Amino acid sequence: MKVAVCQLQIEWEWKEKTMRKVVGYMEQAKGEQADIIFFPEMTLTGFSMEVEKTCDRYLGETIEQFKEQCAKLGIAAGFGWVEKNPGEMAKNHYSMVDKQGTLLSDYVKVHPFGCGGEGKHFQGGNEVVSCEFDGHVISTAICYDLRFPELFRIMDENSSLIVVPANWPAVRSQQWKCLLQARAIENQAYVIGVNCVGTMDRVYYSGDSAIYNPLGGTMAELRDIEGLLYVELVNDVNRYREQFPVRRDRKIEIMFS
Repeated sequence: MKVAVCQLQIEWEWKEKTMRKVVGYMEQAKGEQADIIFFPEMTLTGFSMEVEKTCDRYLGETIEQFKEQCAKLGIAAGFGWVEKNPGEMAKNHYSMVDKQGTLLSDYVKVHPFGCGGEGKHFQGGNEVVSCEFDGHVISTAICYDLRFPELFRIMDENSSLIVVPANWPAVRSQQWKCLLQARAIENQAYVIGVNCVGTMDRVYYSGDSAIYNPLGGTMAELRDIEGLLYVELVNDVNRYREQFPVRRDRKIEIMFS
């Protein structure tokens, strides 16, 4: 499976312009024979709390746009969007669509970022979401979720690849890189961190998108510029787990007692 990771400079709260950029990167990734492309959290708007501006005008609007482009270009995609229903708090989604334009998964961010005010506008999800694609079981977490390893411990029971889309500021970039690497090591899985880049709403994002193998080794990374990362991924996580069988020594009864 050839993966493309798009470190995107999002046009702040401007869906139409960002979508044009997104389609261009999808076309570019398809030209490089990528099977799937991953975009950052809140792909078309950036991490805005102006939910009435950023939300879908109707439920599934963004998914329908990506379904159309994925089917047209023959490439799968992962992307973020905002749901807001009348009288309810918003939800921060990340969805995946396959090459035929079929929805594969739809995850709602479990941990809204309280320090950034997200919890005042967004309600957290309560489900771990995984899907099968091209020989991999792929699970999703979003940005602040990265700080909660117990969520990843639930994912790692069957996941070979964990994708973490984000809008993670440069001021905490060292933590971003450290936590991504840690999640790969402790779960013995491939981990992809896909971040935005540039300045949005007076906040600077350095990107630092990266792909880590199950030993925590860096397979590819990108800093400070918009662009694409590519990597070929084979689902060989069982080999890593058999060679260094950490799971045998876990004491589940203590963790869940």
